[in-house]
Amino acid sequence: MRHHKHAGDYFGAFLLLAIGSIFLANNFELLPWTVWEYLWRFWPIFLITTSLQILAGKNTIAHILVSIISIILATIAIIYAISMVNLAFNRTMRKSLPFWPRPNPTFRNNQIDRFDPFFPDFQNEINYPAF
Repeated sequence: MRHHKHAGDYFGAFLLLAIGSIFLANNFELLPWTVWEYLWRFWPIFLITTSLQILAGKNTIAHILVSIISIILATIAIIYAISMVNLAFNRTMRKSLPFWPRPNPTFRNNQIDRFDPFFPDFQNEINYPAF
């Protein structure tokens, strides 16, 4: 019996690596747990990429292409989620990509980064709700 390595396995490995890295960052308080609220918005990506893997059938080139697209989409989703909970990172992203969205100032957990020592002037950029 021959075992074939499917390119779809790379996406699964990347996904587990990314999720594990985010959990590790959560445990060491490098990322707040609210990052999961933003990541959850991208759950349809996993349905789409899984169905594309099924549609690719046994075509190796199609599996590789779908894996590359899946990894790119998952990376964008992770970067987006991190930038929504880390205001300094969001500012960096907006400097590089002017179309990058700003975090929602009324989101209840953005106050975590309010007193960022690296960007003391950034707190004036977003109007935080009064507590």
